[in-house]
Amino acid sequence: MNDHNLGPINPRVAPPSPSNGKNAKDFPKSFLVFDIPTEVVSMIIHQRVWSTPEITIEARPFLSRDLPTSFMCLNGFTTSNPVIVASAVRDAWTAPETLGKIVEILEKSEIPLDRVYDAATYLCDSISVEFIDYKAAKAISLPRFNIFANCPSNQPRTWTSLCANLMQIHYRTPLDGTGIAIPFTSCTLCHSIGHPNGLCKFPDLPSWNGPKHKNKASKHSPKSRGKERRT
Repeated sequence: MNDHNLGPINPRVAPPSPSNGKNAKDFPKSFLVFDIPTEVVSMIIHQRVWSTPEITIEARPFLSRDLPTSFMCLNGFTTSNPVIVASAVRDAWTAPETLGKIVEILEKSEIPLDRVYDAATYLCDSISVEFIDYKAAKAISLPRFNIFANCPSNQPRTWTSLCANLMQIHYRTPLDGTGIAIPFTSCTLCHSIGHPNGLCKFPDLPSWNGPKHKNKASKHSPKSRGKERRT
């Protein structure tokens, strides 16, 4: 692709994943196009609507100024108290070896070198914890905790490196078990990664138009028993 004397342009296109899985019948309505020169991006956005007899496309800029505050999900604690878990996380991050690794990662970011240590301290001071009342089969409690913090850098690569390194740590407590990082639990109802389907609060909102909680009917309910084979 050549245009406006900019030389070869090889844009990349990433279609979205269907919200209903591989069996979805609706075609995607949006695509992410990237690896385009700034001059071409400006032209596309300025035109905004591009149309042919077969299809009409509206171009909108994809803006992402803030990095996620979610760092990891921890499993393995025997407590449901987020204060205890927050203390364990803070102690682990401020330990000399871990804090040194945080500083090393931040030194490769856009943060001035004379402010890197303060930035690492800011990260540790911004820790917050969310308790997830996760339950396994037979209502066995398996407490999980989402860990949040404010990344002092605006570079996605820095945030990714911090997450990858901090997820390797074992978060020990004197009496309440040891937390280890596990994948976030995604919700297919609201598409959040902060909770499982059963704990999603959105379907209970009055104006919620998305998927609802499914009622699990008993296999041997009175209605179903009436349809069983008769002898």
